[in-house]
Amino acid sequence: MKRDIWQDKRVVYQHSPLRWYWRVSVLFTALCLGLLTLLLPAVELVKPPVATPVVYRGVNTTTWTTPLQLPPPPPPPEPEREEPEPEEPPELPDLALPAPPAPPEPLRLPLEYDFQLATAAPDLALNFVVDRGARDVPAEGGAVVATTAGDAGGAAADAADGVYASERIDQPPELREQVRPLYPYRARVRGVEGYVDVRFVVDETGRVGDEQVLADSPPGVFADAALRALRRWQFNPGVHGGRPVRTLMRIRIRFDLED
Repeated sequence: MKRDIWQDKRVVYQHSPLRWYWRVSVLFTALCLGLLTLLLPAVELVKPPVATPVVYRGVNTTTWTTPLQLPPPPPPPEPEREEPEPEEPPELPDLALPAPPAPPEPLRLPLEYDFQLATAAPDLALNFVVDRGARDVPAEGGAVVATTAGDAGGAAADAADGVYASERIDQPPELREQVRPLYPYRARVRGVEGYVDVRFVVDETGRVGDEQVLADSPPGVFADAALRALRRWQFNPGVHGGRPVRTLMRIRIRFDLED
């Protein structure tokens, strides 16, 4: 009995008009949605463009008038300048110039002459002593050890040549100004002592010339220092017959060290 009732209901449902109406509605809705989906891109393509607003800027058409430029006025004339009168320089008082300093007095050493010695000795023999520890200082000059007329020797002492031997004249030369020789540095450091025998001529003015080394010991150590000092010596010239004459002289210069 129950089975027949369910079968009757199914038959009624299958033949009900509502079933077809529902199906048609669903189908129509699906078709509409599909059409809308297809038409949306086309609508975007045919969408009219949006007008962009155009902004117009106004142009000022006012006419500008350039003012007329006048030339600058001429500069005013410069006032005449009065040239000042030159001022006279002030008179300067006469200033007395200081007197130049007096030249230092030359070193003069006492010389003792003794003409009683043998003729073989030199005309002058001087000892120059210097301290061992000194540096580049002149040697101290000692007193004359021996002075003699000496033997001038040969034609150089002949009066016919204008050169007199000291023993043949009335007054022999006298040493007036003496420059002390410099003791050689190497000889002083090494403690070397020695002498130099020199022959020279004293002319009519008392100057030394024609100097010649006769002997030196040690050789070549003191000769240059002795000659440099000798050339600066000054003598009172020898006198013969009341007039100055050239005189041949001979001297020994000793170089000694003291502790």
